[in-house]
Amino acid sequence: MKEFAFIKSLKNLSSADGLHGIGDDAVLTDGLLIAKDIVAEGVHFTKYAPLQNIIFRLFTANVSDIAAMGGQAEKALLGVALPSTLNKEKLTEAVRYACSYYDIKLIGGDTTSSISHFFASLTIIGSPSENILTRNGAKEGDEVYLSRPVGGAAAMLARELAGERVYEHYLYKAETELGEYLGGFGVNSCIDISDGLGRDASHIAEASGVRIELDSRLIPEYGISDAVSSGEEFALLFTVPKSRAKEMEELIHRDLKRPVYRIGKVKKGAGVFMDGEDISEKGWEHG
Repeated sequence: MKEFAFIKSLKNLSSADGLHGIGDDAVLTDGLLIAKDIVAEGVHFTKYAPLQNIIFRLFTANVSDIAAMGGQAEKALLGVALPSTLNKEKLTEAVRYACSYYDIKLIGGDTTSSISHFFASLTIIGSPSENILTRNGAKEGDEVYLSRPVGGAAAMLARELAGERVYEHYLYKAETELGEYLGGFGVNSCIDISDGLGRDASHIAEASGVRIELDSRLIPEYGISDAVSSGEEFALLFTVPKSRAKEMEELIHRDLKRPVYRIGKVKKGAGVFMDGEDISEKGWEHG
């Protein structure tokens, strides 16, 4: 059973009493947004990756999930499994830096030893905005938007796996400001790009019961093949009613001094297509 089938199987065990549970970027329960992410040596990072980069990426993944729901991350719980060779002072400094960058308070966690590999798990707690953003709200006729260019993470990962000491992709930033802004504006659906543009768009399409059509000419990217499948980009993918799309673009440009990119449309049907090709399964999935 692969990752997403396993996640679906767990939905039957979910007893979340909030508005949104397993299947979105975060759970909303008792007025709080909660997200969790795990990193494991040899799976999410290589042996020589700098500790500060690893921890920053862990925080970014969680903060990005809160941003994709339109909320603001505030507190964190950290669990780590530490091999004897790991420098604990460097780990402390890495956590301090990530907390400072994202303005998060570390309120607890747990530690244990590890025979050989480093492992870390982070839980982020945040507050929702006026509108909770989900994956299941896309409507036929919506315009599809991407917050920034994608594909760079895959390109740099390939170089790292080939033996180069390239680690800048661990330092991609979560779209915190934009996520909160979209929550205030009230777009129809939103997700962060953690599994790849194709696969993450398919999460919206499946949850919303729609078809998403993307135009490769409109996608800001570092190489269209990498753009479709590159994970851990932490850009935001979102849909907005056509009648409000221009207003949204103008407000974001005025208030945030940045662009967002219209890359496609939501239509009746199922799946995700780019220039007529099904890209629903283009991206990353754990085995």
